[in-house]
Amino acid sequence: MVFRDDEGFCIIKDSEIKNSSLWGSIMIFIIEGIVLCALFTLMVYIMSRNPIKTLYNYPPKIQERVMTLDEYKDQVPTRKNKVVAKVGASVLFVVILALILRFINGYTTFLQAFGYGFLLWTIVNAYDANGGIRDEN
Repeated sequence: MVFRDDEGFCIIKDSEIKNSSLWGSIMIFIIEGIVLCALFTLMVYIMSRNPIKTLYNYPPKIQERVMTLDEYKDQVPTRKNKVVAKVGASVLFVVILALILRFINGYTTFLQAFGYGFLLWTIVNAYDANGGIRDEN
């Protein structure tokens, strides 16, 4: 509830500040979830433009079949290159996410940041599992 004092300044009760803070936090969480889903979609789209680079994400029988095809012999990435790329990308992502959680969201403990990050990635997982990205081909 908003009141005005004798000079016309707004006075807000503590309960209003707590409620607006809660709704603000929820809105930030929703916006961050939407942004992460959009970034996830962009990443999958970029990777899908050259599917041979994601060969090791397929079942072993498909990998073996593709490796026997002459047209893909020189294009198949080695396992060592994939491990180096995945570890590098994972470390970079963890550092960026940690910086965002610390300096944008203001979390100072590992437990706070881990819980919030876990909830955000749960949204991305649900988005992915429910067909957020569809291959129409």
